[in-house]
Amino acid sequence: MGGVHLLASGSEPHVFPSLLLALTVVILTARMLGTLFSRLGQPPVIGEVIAGILLGPSLLGRVAPEVSSYVFRPVALPSLEVLAQLGVVLFMFLVGMELDTDVIRRRTSRVLAIAVGSMAVAFTIGAALAWGTYSQFSGNERPFPLFALFIGVALSVTAFPVMVRILTDRSLQATDLGTLAISCAAVADVVAWCLLAFVSSLSHARPDTAWLTTGLTTAFVVIVFAIVGPIVRRTLSRHERLGHPLRAGRD
Repeated sequence: MGGVHLLASGSEPHVFPSLLLALTVVILTARMLGTLFSRLGQPPVIGEVIAGILLGPSLLGRVAPEVSSYVFRPVALPSLEVLAQLGVVLFMFLVGMELDTDVIRRRTSRVLAIAVGSMAVAFTIGAALAWGTYSQFSGNERPFPLFALFIGVALSVTAFPVMVRILTDRSLQATDLGTLAISCAAVADVVAWCLLAFVSSLSHARPDTAWLTTGLTTAFVVIVFAIVGPIVRRTLSRHERLGHPLRAGRD
């Protein structure tokens, strides 16, 4: 019943066929370009990203809007977005199960240094770009410091799932280097998204909302590490003692 309710976001009877058509086109195009780039010695995810650009409004929507509106009908887009987000969540969950947290503990200072350094470089570049784009994109409706802060923080956000896919395609996600890269990106993304939510709230002159968002994010992180983490570790240990390990690559 839950799946039927998810897919049938409206009362129209053609929601499910439209969703299947969009999924078929997306999967086939992504697989073809992914295979092509793999044969060229590149990670398949690069081809999948290009497939998304080709099927999106940047190309298909501009060159053939009738075809785009037929394949990606508005009635199916909400369900397609939910399935896409669910796929990303499940993929990141599986990757997280393979992470060796001992490597992170041994290299905490290195992880923090790399994460802060990468954010600082991206933030500096974004703030510099704000000087030339302020009048064009802000319309002088927001003060320049707030605009520069927003651009700098926005460019600090990492394409986390794409990076993890590249490491996974290269079978590097479980190595010390892959674990270090994923840890640095995770720390940088958490900080960047919190700052981005804060800056976005400030742009609407509602600092109370910004503090609420930051507070809820902090509470979520605390709950995950203090409550969810120990429960998951106990569950994994119990399954490993029973001879049914849940961690990929562990005996």
